[in-house]
Formats: sequence, C-alpha cells, structure tokens
Amino acid sequence: MKTASCTVIVAMVLLLSPAVFPMSYPPEPVTRATEPSAAASLGAAVGNIVYFPIRLLTTVVTAELGGFTGWMTGGNEPAARAVWHSTEGQAFLTPEMVEGREPLRIGSWGYGAPEVEAPEESGAAPPLHSNLP
Repeated sequence: MKTASCTVIVAMVLLLSPAVFPMSYPPEPVTRATEPSAAASLGAAVGNIVYFPIRLLTTVVTAELGGFTGWMTGGNEPAARAVWHSTEGQAFLTPEMVEGREPLRIGSWGYGAPEVEAPEESGAAPPLHSNLP
C-alpha cells in the first residue's frame, strides 16, 4: 500500500510540476502598431465635420442616379454598377489618412493610389505594318 501511495504522489508531483514551476522562456518581442499623433487624430475629427456630410450626400445621390441609370437602360446592371462604383471608398477620414500612411480612396479614383507601371520596352523597333485586318 505504501508503494502505491508513493507512486501516486510521485506521479502527481511530476504532472503538476510544470504548472507550479513553469519553464522560463525569453519574452516575445512586442510588436506595436504605430499610433497616430494627436494632431492627426484631431485633424481627422475636424476634417470629418466637412468630409462626411459631403460624402453622405454624394453616396445618396449616386445611389439614386445608379438606379435611374439601370432603369433607363432597361435593367442593365453593369450600367448601374458603373455609376454605383463611384460610391466605394472610405466614409470617414482617419488619422492614418491625415498622416499619409493610408490613401484616401473614392470610387475608382484614389489620392495616393499605387500607380500602374508601364511595361518595359524590349528595345525592338515596332513593326512597320500590321497583319490585322
């Protein structure tokens, strides 16, 4: 009986020792997002006083115009979507936009949007004539 109880005690000590005495690991590096400055936050808040009402009015008018365009073109959804596409983008200014870390995007236009690079020229002369009809 004494051996069985000793075995149980040793097993419990071995099982519970990691919980009581956890292994120490080096601390993980803390990665923090860059927090916006107070000026950028204030600038975004003040800017939204002007930007949001204009953005809301533009969105409502564009939604109606897109519906009207779809109706006038006989239910042509791509025509309506082409008008509605201009309502995509941010509804509010953020401090990141004020600081220039995030672009302001409105529809397919975007201030600070990544530019499309032109394809590299191979250096060969263009053909004198085309075989296309």
